[in-house]
Amino acid sequence: KEVSVTYRLSDAARQTDPILDPFIVSNCETLEQTSIDLDTPYELYDRQKKVVTKMAAIEDGETIFEELEMFDEQMPGSTGWSCIAKATRSRSIQGGVIADAIGAGKT
Repeated sequence: KEVSVTYRLSDAARQTDPILDPFIVSNCETLEQTSIDLDTPYELYDRQKKVVTKMAAIEDGETIFEELEMFDEQMPGSTGWSCIAKATRSRSIQGGVIADAIGAGKT
């Protein structure tokens, strides 16, 4: 997998916390429903059928996640500078948790 690495020098006295894009988990409202045959009398709710669609896409490697690692180290001596490094890579993710509301029929 390709890893992108960037770095910069920063005046340690003026350094602030990095501003990162928020982590967003999209919902399944706009997805098509995937039907699954269950033993009678069990049936998935419509919203659960949409979750199955999302879960299948995740397991098929169609969902991309950007991993990000940052490191900040003071430069040696009394320079007052620090080196900030950032490494990122995009990768498909697999696995997950169904997080439906309490009492919404997960079991």
